[in-house]
Amino acid sequence: MGLSREDILNAQDRQPVVVSVPEWGGDVLVTTMTGADRDAFNLSLVGPDGERNTKAISARLVAFCTVDESGNRIFADEDIEALSLKSWQPIERLAQAIMTLNRLGDAELEDAEKN
Repeated sequence: MGLSREDILNAQDRQPVVVSVPEWGGDVLVTTMTGADRDAFNLSLVGPDGERNTKAISARLVAFCTVDESGNRIFADEDIEALSLKSWQPIERLAQAIMTLNRLGDAELEDAEKN
């Protein structure tokens, strides 16, 4: 017998991973995107003119996938610009962990931009 609706909707399928960020004095939790976050992230890769928008892409990944102990995003979309002004090293470390968790590579990012 297959999984029920309740089984699927109640499954805890987003397991956070701890990333050490000594520059900020501690650890940060990152996780996989929800379906809604993935759609919003993909849309954010296209500018208003339809052109590719790679501005603050690492900071955007961090904003979409950094969570608290309950799995809730700790950054709002409005925080992306402020995150982009932080040191590139911790942002890049977090972005790389997020890309691994979400199976995002150059090809996947290019596909997302096209869609």
